[in-house]
Amino acid sequence: GSLKHYDAVIVFSDRQRELLIDYGVSPRCVRVIPNGADVVTYSPGASDYKEAVNASLLVSYIGRVDPEKNVMDLVDAFQELDLPHDHKLVVVGNGMDLPRLRRRASKDRRIIARGYVGDLKERVRILRAADIFVLPSAIEGLSLALLEAMATGNAVVATNVGADAEALRGA
Repeated sequence: GSLKHYDAVIVFSDRQRELLIDYGVSPRCVRVIPNGADVVTYSPGASDYKEAVNASLLVSYIGRVDPEKNVMDLVDAFQELDLPHDHKLVVVGNGMDLPRLRRRASKDRRIIARGYVGDLKERVRILRAADIFVLPSAIEGLSLALLEAMATGNAVVATNVGADAEALRGA
């Protein structure tokens, strides 16, 4: 396609590089610059967020709340599990599906629709408290939120898209 006509193309992983080369982009034009998380800021640590939301188990998602991110599918799956009232899902992010998410959350107290959280310390507080981070995206490059969740010690469930699987190394 059109990427063949550029002097350089930047991707996040060797897997993405090989894919572009397979599509005909010259190997000398494809540069790999891995995404990364600040592992000093995003590190395991104490958090009172679970207690603040009265959760014994906390599942988290941080990212855009848009159709390609499949957040509503995550919410559907969470609700189908019919978990106890103190098993909670917290969704942090803004996007086209946020109004739908908020309507759903208003009917199920186990779902916490935070919307956009600009405060870094609050995002770290949420990630440190989470037991599981879920990234159900249909499309990704390499999710920074995934790397941040991993750095804080979360168990991760993610779709095999973009460079996310490479970052998880088959886990």
